[in-house]
Amino acid sequence: MKVPEVMSQVTNLNQLFASRSMNMNSKRFIDFQGIRYSYEDAYEKTLMFAAGLKNLGIQKDDRVAVLFSNCPEYVFVYFGTLALGANIVPINTFFVPDEVNHILKDSGAKVFVTSSEFEKIAHQVEDKVDSIKKIVMLNKIEHTHPWVKFEYMYEHGKLSLEEVADPEPDSLAAILYTSGTTGKPKGAMLTHRNLLSNGEMCYKTKLVTEKDKVLMFLPLFHSFSFTVGIVTVMTAGAAVYLMKSVHPFSEVVKTVLLKRITIFIGIPQVYRILSMQNIPGWFKLINPLRICISGAAPLPVKVWETFEKKFKTPLLEGYGLTEASPVVSVNPLDARKGGSTGLPMPGIDLKILNDIGEVLPIGEVGEIVIKGPNVMLGYYNQPEATKETFTPDGYLMTGDYGKVDTDGYIMIVDRKKDLILYKGMNVYPREVEEVIYQHPKVAEVAVIGIPDTHHGEVPVVVIVLKEGSTANGTEIRHFCVGKMANFKIPHYMYFWNELPKTSTGKISKVEIRGRLKELMGKGEPAK
Repeated sequence: MKVPEVMSQVTNLNQLFASRSMNMNSKRFIDFQGIRYSYEDAYEKTLMFAAGLKNLGIQKDDRVAVLFSNCPEYVFVYFGTLALGANIVPINTFFVPDEVNHILKDSGAKVFVTSSEFEKIAHQVEDKVDSIKKIVMLNKIEHTHPWVKFEYMYEHGKLSLEEVADPEPDSLAAILYTSGTTGKPKGAMLTHRNLLSNGEMCYKTKLVTEKDKVLMFLPLFHSFSFTVGIVTVMTAGAAVYLMKSVHPFSEVVKTVLLKRITIFIGIPQVYRILSMQNIPGWFKLINPLRICISGAAPLPVKVWETFEKKFKTPLLEGYGLTEASPVVSVNPLDARKGGSTGLPMPGIDLKILNDIGEVLPIGEVGEIVIKGPNVMLGYYNQPEATKETFTPDGYLMTGDYGKVDTDGYIMIVDRKKDLILYKGMNVYPREVEEVIYQHPKVAEVAVIGIPDTHHGEVPVVVIVLKEGSTANGTEIRHFCVGKMANFKIPHYMYFWNELPKTSTGKISKVEIRGRLKELMGKGEPAK
């Protein structure tokens, strides 16, 4: 592989890492639990792991699956796989064995890389997935077929630059399985161009600069975490400080202060918790953060306002989906709007369509569709699902309802599937949730549509109150009057101690809907 002399000539992820290794060499790239890897160090480990995979028989277009919590080895496995021209299959660490087995079988992965943390899953994989020829285990002592010690992968020298694959931009790089809401996970096929362009988009919007120190505790299997926390960091030549998880949160705060972190990346749940904490005055004085970034789920306006007021740090909300590698839009640092996910990234064409595919004017709500270099090839082994996800003229149908204002900012109204039809009128759950979030006693809210024989569907709300607070349905209803049309005010209100979450921290409306149907079927009274 020939390494381009300038970044503008880079056409695949292998060239990106190689060029950064040569140009940045000794600069810090990854910091994990006090262990530091420069760009040069990390690239060498990557080439060593690639040589280990080659020794196991991995070739161009083979699949290598990885199931790791955050650690530097995740990066070495990911890029080591790409260095051979093979495809990486990241797996959600919250998936149960049956889900992992489905992904491995569907992708046809030949090597499964994991750690002793997931040894029980690995044993099931050995028994049930025929395509897997080797299981590479980090932190495992035994070394018996088909198990391979991770350290063994480094004992075969390293791939030379001449041996590193130089794939075409539109060659497949990764298959990311989306959990979805129905059926089994589908594999979104992302190319080198997809991931590389999305990293460049984030860099061009100055989301990350060469001087930044990015804290990443969100799991790297998630497209948002990997694109922003690794690919964009690498594009900018910045440094990433990896943490295994957000727990304990005291360690997160300690890392921010001691390592002088400049970019904090989180999900709305994290910012909601932070917005309710008592922050000592000294923190504000020595706060090193330049920006905070929120993604993966909608950020309530109330949380955004409270967080910025309390921390005096810009909180930028973005929007994306795995099928778009994933970033679609982000709020500009110097012109952000609360309640908006910002402007489309450079190179993305975005339209709002009605149900018959007509483009809607500014301010009208419809489905968001996009086209750009970051949009996936399609779903692996699912041509029909792929066809249903694209418009006839090649735009990705996101499944999200939204609108664009006169300045071009995107407002996400709701998921298309979450729309509630009450007597033929549209009720967007997020719109109702934003109002209820403004109540001073409310911590979390989820509005769900439940089938009703008289009205089609009725809005039902589940509320988690702030610690020590008490409220009832009458109080919440009175609060809503005048702030939204009466037909949008939830007909039934439930107060729970907590809301179920997905593996990526999103409120799980699928699980809530199921629980509500069960409760209402039993006649449990609402407030």
